[in-house]
Amino acid sequence: MLDLPTRLGAMSLLLLVAACAATPGPTASPPTSLTAPPSAGPSATPETTTSQNPQASPTPHPSAPPATSPSPDGSGWPQGAADLILRVDSAGGLMGPNALPGQIPAFSLYGDGRFVLQGATTAIYPGSLLPPLVETRLTPEGIRRLLDAARSAGLAGPDRRLDFPNIADATTTTFTVVTDAGRHVTAAHALHEGAGGDGRLPANERVARAALLTFESQLSDLQGVLESEVGPEQPYIAAAMRVFVQPARGPADPNLPPQIVTWPLVDLVAFGEEMPAFGAEIRCGVIRGADLDAVMPLFTKATQITRWVSNDVAYTLTLRPLLPDEDGCLRNQ
Repeated sequence: MLDLPTRLGAMSLLLLVAACAATPGPTASPPTSLTAPPSAGPSATPETTTSQNPQASPTPHPSAPPATSPSPDGSGWPQGAADLILRVDSAGGLMGPNALPGQIPAFSLYGDGRFVLQGATTAIYPGSLLPPLVETRLTPEGIRRLLDAARSAGLAGPDRRLDFPNIADATTTTFTVVTDAGRHVTAAHALHEGAGGDGRLPANERVARAALLTFESQLSDLQGVLESEVGPEQPYIAAAMRVFVQPARGPADPNLPPQIVTWPLVDLVAFGEEMPAFGAEIRCGVIRGADLDAVMPLFTKATQITRWVSNDVAYTLTLRPLLPDEDGCLRNQ
């Protein structure tokens, strides 16, 4: 699955980490257990959807939760299919600019119950050009229980950042929660690298970090802990695709069969717009609709080293399927 670093192991192990990290001093309430017996709530009903993409196939899944009025206590959530209500993402550290274009959030949950994760990858070289993403559905009761756990982990309060001393090259894990009470962002630097705790951290920060790790571990196994509240896993079919383009560098690997494909759309020299933040000569454009349908059969067969020839010039591509709340070429835009 969203590489929540290798799904972060069994939840019981991280619960032990949380217990060991708590020391005398300011305390926090323990995270709500997602394994508690669910309360009575509305049941999901099946529906069938299709995509214009030729790779899509009708797949039954629970329906979106019914629209509800905002809850005065912030216990409700936005209901739209493109309304983000929970995301976990990582950035920074040793991650260079060339790694940013294709980076995908580890977990994204939307108001209709759909959540999108990174799928399993293989160690085969060269890897597939198209990132493997999967989606699943939560029932309204599953969403409620998950947001209750997020609140218990301290993710529905004021925005905050938890820094960690002397680990400058570590990533920062960012949790975003959106409820009727507003948008809440919690960023934890070196969340996994500092999992063992550090005596220089205040006790309340050690407890807060342990709660975040516990919550993240619950996300890594929702199918196991929420059981019937989680629908079957299926491939995520994006309605639009970010395509990052740069001129091919150096000769093709002579030890591998040539992988050369003619680009079927607009000349890549003028494709999209320049993206200097991601590196020199990188351009990005978003394709959708008939154009996406035309190139998807090529994308699904291509690898990371496939060269795309446009007007006699060879290019390499990086693909980033757009998530339901995204639109342009910038990160999480």
